[in-house]
Amino acid sequence: MNAISYRSPQDVGCEPRILLSPGREVDVLRLDADDVEAHDLAHALAWQPFHAGLTQGFYSRAQHAIELARRVAPRHRLAALLRHAPAAYMGDMTRIRDLFPELRVFELRVQRAIHRRFGLVETLPPDVLEALEMAEATVVAIEEADLFLPTAEAEEGPPRVGAPEIKPLSPDRAERAYRAFLEIEAR
Repeated sequence: MNAISYRSPQDVGCEPRILLSPGREVDVLRLDADDVEAHDLAHALAWQPFHAGLTQGFYSRAQHAIELARRVAPRHRLAALLRHAPAAYMGDMTRIRDLFPELRVFELRVQRAIHRRFGLVETLPPDVLEALEMAEATVVAIEEADLFLPTAEAEEGPPRVGAPEIKPLSPDRAERAYRAFLEIEAR
């Protein structure tokens, strides 16, 4: 017997539904492209901290997505903006998803629905994934330098030259910026 067993939401007395816009809810297990709205993504991602909230100030998933999109070729910007979009419906599962294969399958199902909604292919081609991964590594390195308290190792190294590249936005500003960028790229 596996250490982890699956029980349906109904078995544990909960429904896999989340409230989105006032009066609108979706079943996240059956998320469809028609359920996905730009304003829901922008709002949810703007209020979720990136890096598990361990930065010096609040830094949102929405702002991370914007920073990522700014560092890829124009043809990849929409994919960059939507790279972390499943978190809008699932929450931040990055630290544990690789431990639970079913969670990764669920995340991919949500990602495909989001991609369909915005006209992307359900599964991104390898060259696009590679471009996103390279940009992600760059953005994370910049975020570490700009947003985290210096570690003892960093204090021993050469001092940082120049102003930070990333300054955290308030959730409201991040939401507006993400939504505007998404609307431009989704045209």
